[in-house]
Amino acid sequence: MKKINFFLSFIIYALLMMGNISAQSHSSVQGKLEAKKTARVFSDFLESNTFGLSPARYLKTASPGFDKSTYYDREKGFFYFIDRNGRTIQSFNLRELNLEHPGHMAWNPDGTMVLASIYNLNKGRSKPLYLFKMDGSIQEVVSAEGHDEQILQPCWSFDGKWFAYLKSSRANGHEINIKKIDSDKEIPVNNRPIGQGYCGNPVWFNTKYKLLYKKGQRNRPNPLHEELWIYDLATKQDKKIYEGIIGTSFPIISPDDSLIGLNGYNYFMVMNENGKIVNRFKIQGLYPSWSPDGLKLAYKYTKVEPIHGEVIRDAIYCVTIDDGTKTNLTPIEGLKIGEYRWLDNQTIIYE
Repeated sequence: MKKINFFLSFIIYALLMMGNISAQSHSSVQGKLEAKKTARVFSDFLESNTFGLSPARYLKTASPGFDKSTYYDREKGFFYFIDRNGRTIQSFNLRELNLEHPGHMAWNPDGTMVLASIYNLNKGRSKPLYLFKMDGSIQEVVSAEGHDEQILQPCWSFDGKWFAYLKSSRANGHEINIKKIDSDKEIPVNNRPIGQGYCGNPVWFNTKYKLLYKKGQRNRPNPLHEELWIYDLATKQDKKIYEGIIGTSFPIISPDDSLIGLNGYNYFMVMNENGKIVNRFKIQGLYPSWSPDGLKLAYKYTKVEPIHGEVIRDAIYCVTIDDGTKTNLTPIEGLKIGEYRWLDNQTIIYE
């Protein structure tokens, strides 16, 4: 009988231990959502920075894998690809080509090329779009016609085979186009002639050849209203999905493409691809960003002194999509945050 009791006790103890291990394992998988200074995550982060580059500036133009970023030395006229340690990977002599001031930039998905809008001094103040490659080559991929035409807001498709951009000029207004990386053919998406409003702010979906963009029109009942449109590259058709106040420069699309997020009037709204609002949150923040699993949103909140407008502190908040629960990830008095990025589902890095 004692042997049986001992055996039963051992079985119960083993089961309890297995349950405990299982709970610990589940907890470690779920993890605790944290915001960390970048140097705490990457041990080689700007240890010997030869450019005097700030960590926030590195994050601002970092590649998707955070292993590279860009830097423009205005005094020397060079554009650089640099690593996390602040060392040069590749350099481009822009002054030699009579180019200056790289503007809107976009890394391709695998972090090997950058599209950048740059002033070409041979063409007045126009801004063609250039492609910078890791081998040191530079290619003009979209020319700018006339004295003031600018190619802006470049963005890559999910597979890096296509890119979209905005053409803007005083003479011709606004025009959104798409090009294949190995083709000279432009595919028109939408255009607004001068004096008839605007279109712009293109954003690719993450898993399909669809492009989200904004459009505004003049001489309408409510001039503050903007429109959201989706262009389908496969069918060459576009459709309007939303009209109202849009406070977000670039609406954000969830990783699985099921949801679109944007700031509306007093609320942050989450809608599906057909424009149906599925949730809204009362948040006061800037630069909203989806978590990699699409279950959470992060945003930057800035508390400002009401009389003089001085920043008192910044904070990174996270809100869960299902129930709208908000959490302050950086409850630090006097904290000032320049940039933040999701590293994984449980970690946000910031500077």
